[in-house]
Amino acid sequence: MAKQKNIPIVVTNISKLVKTEKNKNIHIALQISDFRYSDIEDIEKNKSDLNIILLAYKVKDPRNLGAIVRTASAFDIKGIIITSKDSCPVNDTVIHTSRNAKVLITRTNNALKTIQELKQKDYYPLCLDSKGKIELSEITKINDKILLILGGERGIDDKIKQICHNIRIPIKNVESLNTSVALGITLYHLKTIKHKS
Repeated sequence: MAKQKNIPIVVTNISKLVKTEKNKNIHIALQISDFRYSDIEDIEKNKSDLNIILLAYKVKDPRNLGAIVRTASAFDIKGIIITSKDSCPVNDTVIHTSRNAKVLITRTNNALKTIQELKQKDYYPLCLDSKGKIELSEITKINDKILLILGGERGIDDKIKQICHNIRIPIKNVESLNTSVALGITLYHLKTIKHKS
């Protein structure tokens, strides 16, 4: 209909739309997403090889999120929770980077509350933190249900770290690892422990 009426259509990133001064004269903005998010209950019920739910906290880069989704799918975890604010939604770039990996994904408006609720359901909260007190190799057995928290480009809020068991991957020569790389190392370690027990 817009084309029939000679109304210009511009496809853009929502963050650019909000920041641009020229957009004061825009009368209509439409954000479209074909991706269907799951409910947290669906993720909890999902049968998987690893009984792990991943919380990707404020991951803004769609390629990072896509790589995280692909890694999570490779290790067959229950599903992923992403934060609604300060986080990239599941868009075409995420799907393309993930190579169309099939993983249940839901969103939360309050990551801290979600962690507390899952703890009450006996999920053991592990937080990947470069300054964590526990080295990954020190984990020699795993709980039946794990909530794994992975931070985005700016890390994880201290309030979340305070209610989790903070683990680190020992590295040299670099300050940190890419989020999906750190996730892959952690999931491989946890999977190895599971199959040894």
